[in-house]
Amino acid sequence: MGPTPRGRGNAEWTKSISFWILVLANTFQGFGYFVPIVWLPSKLCHTLLKDERISKLIFYLAFASDLNLNSSTSSIALALLNCGSVIGRLATGYLSDKINPWFLGLSILASTSAATFILWGVLSYDLAGLLSFSLAYGILASGWTSTWNGFTKPLSRKYMYALIRWQYSNFVNSLNPLANDPNLSTTLFGVLLFSRGIGNIFSTPISSALTSLHSNSTTSSFTHTSNHLGFDVGGGKFEKMIVYVGMCFAGAALIALVGWVMDAAIRRRSFGRQEQQS
Repeated sequence: MGPTPRGRGNAEWTKSISFWILVLANTFQGFGYFVPIVWLPSKLCHTLLKDERISKLIFYLAFASDLNLNSSTSSIALALLNCGSVIGRLATGYLSDKINPWFLGLSILASTSAATFILWGVLSYDLAGLLSFSLAYGILASGWTSTWNGFTKPLSRKYMYALIRWQYSNFVNSLNPLANDPNLSTTLFGVLLFSRGIGNIFSTPISSALTSLHSNSTTSSFTHTSNHLGFDVGGGKFEKMIVYVGMCFAGAALIALVGWVMDAAIRRRSFGRQEQQS
């Protein structure tokens, strides 16, 4: 017996309000997540570019170089960020099987926003503060994608149960709209990757524009002054960028809060129906 055609697939998941709230929060997270990864490691770009003028521009714009760090020292920030991302993704992946994904996602987004404002904006005026933020950001922000499985699993399980019920019935398989999409999880992950990719594309030009706004409004360049806050590094040219990143995560956390409240209401209604039936 030959393989069964896949058909047009099941589109019931497109009616899930909770999933589209997740997509919106995921998009906001993507707009903020990639900015520190681009701007923190700084001088590594200097060795990759042949044009001296371009190298000096990248060198000037990068955050770590304005702390007067050499190449080997500034690369530690990137190493800690990558190390933290491994820890964060493993830990979050484990917790996503134990904790409500909305609560976990809200905690990650809110903590990342707080870490951005406090560890980057306030304390990253020296090497210790920068390294602390790199490690914390890697652990917190990178764990977000590991929550996706916790979000998509209920949707996939819901339609899988429906698929099993249909398969054990006497209906023709081609008439079953739920039996024609065996790769629903892949579809959901694809939508999440697409929405996050939007932030990946546009976050760098947005952050560059925020930095250029400051450079155009000041006449002094390469003047080294004492930094009392992370906002003050580079004469304050990273201040708008730090605020932008923190607000992106704060906005994503607010959206996740809405999703958590909605999910709790749905669970209460479902529990109430089960009690009435029993």
